[in-house]
Amino acid sequence: FIAFWELDFLSSERPDRRKAIYNDVDRKPSTTWEQILSECLRTLTEVNTSVSSLIIPPAPEPVTPPAENLALTAPLSSPPPIPMSPAPFVSTGRSPGRSFVESMQSTTGETPDKLVRSRLPPLPEEMNAPIVQARENLNSLKEYTVPMLASTFGYPLRHTIARTTSAAIPNHRVVCHAISALSKLTVASLEEDDYGVVQNHVVGILKAFLETLETLERFLEKPPIHWTDTESKLIMEQGGKPEMIEAEEVAKELKDAVKEIGGAFMPHFEDMG
Repeated sequence: FIAFWELDFLSSERPDRRKAIYNDVDRKPSTTWEQILSECLRTLTEVNTSVSSLIIPPAPEPVTPPAENLALTAPLSSPPPIPMSPAPFVSTGRSPGRSFVESMQSTTGETPDKLVRSRLPPLPEEMNAPIVQARENLNSLKEYTVPMLASTFGYPLRHTIARTTSAAIPNHRVVCHAISALSKLTVASLEEDDYGVVQNHVVGILKAFLETLETLERFLEKPPIHWTDTESKLIMEQGGKPEMIEAEEVAKELKDAVKEIGGAFMPHFEDMG
């Protein structure tokens, strides 16, 4: 935390230190700027990865294959017959196994698992009853548990979205300082970077900022509310948004950084390619 806080301070208040960072072009294997860039972007990668794992994926859309791929353009030629001696035995009957397989083949495009389940006999009542009873017991347990969770005594047992967000972004102030420092160094490089070492990375920095911002906005738009988080569920049902402080603060820092860098480099983007 202290390292990124100090970097943020130097990037804002110490032009001489910024100048030293830009002019350090001979350090091997990587310059001071490259090390700073790598560490700052690493914090964004960690946020992007951890938050992405929490986002509820959208339902996949059914894919319909193109019509031209459904039919063969030319019939396949049959291989030449293989001479056999003596003549093989040919069965004129139909085996029970083959009849069963043919009966399981779909003529309507159903998937095999659905087709098999639809044609198999239903479970006996004595086998199906425990499954139904288990589902009913689970629903009854939730009905009795939810009022307790909504009370003051149930708060420690709630899996709240605030705790989920804190676990996903445990060091959000470090991330904010890294974003701020990188943004200030990038903007100041327009006047102070004599060797142009920063301008080669401006597009990549903006891309990393925007990718992480998009991930956070999707998380904030549809947060994964756990069934025990009764307070957040109520807020969502009333059209509000529960507090997710870490994600909100990082998203705000990213928006400010993109605005600052974009505004400073807008006249130069065409020349930068």
